[in-house]
Amino acid sequence: MNKSLFSNKIVLALIAIVLFLLTAFLFYYQFGQLQVAREAVREEQQQLNQAKVRLQELVAIKANVDIMENNLAYLERRLPFQPRQDDIIKVLHSTAGQSGTHLTNLRFGNEASKDGYVEMPLTLSYEGRYHDVIALLQRFDQAERAFRVEEIKLSKGRGDFPELKADITAKAFYIKE
Repeated sequence: MNKSLFSNKIVLALIAIVLFLLTAFLFYYQFGQLQVAREAVREEQQQLNQAKVRLQELVAIKANVDIMENNLAYLERRLPFQPRQDDIIKVLHSTAGQSGTHLTNLRFGNEASKDGYVEMPLTLSYEGRYHDVIALLQRFDQAERAFRVEEIKLSKGRGDFPELKADITAKAFYIKE
């Protein structure tokens, strides 16, 4: 009986040790899983913050869509998808009239393809007073078409002083389709 009681105590002790080890293992495993879950929560929080920032950017873009559409329409007028030389002629005559100068010569040169756009060389001659020529150049910057003035040569005009002749080398542009 004594032996049986002793063996029952050993079995109970072994069971207690196994239960203790099993509990320790489960505690360790759960602690590891808790760390993994916390890391997953941190990653999800970062992704959520990034999504919030992106959403704010999209809301800002949506709020500015009218401005962007107006800017796009403005740029498409300044850089059309076709040469539209007749529009260039109208713009050049209009800027001359608005600035008080007279367009006396207009020639188109050979187009040059660039990366995504085409340059159209222009040779222009205007006559007017010095201040009118300056006003003309300012109007080029505000014109419906984009122009780049490359060279200006001033000389005496056909009329009396203070009439000037301005020979202008410029370029107009359009987008390649």
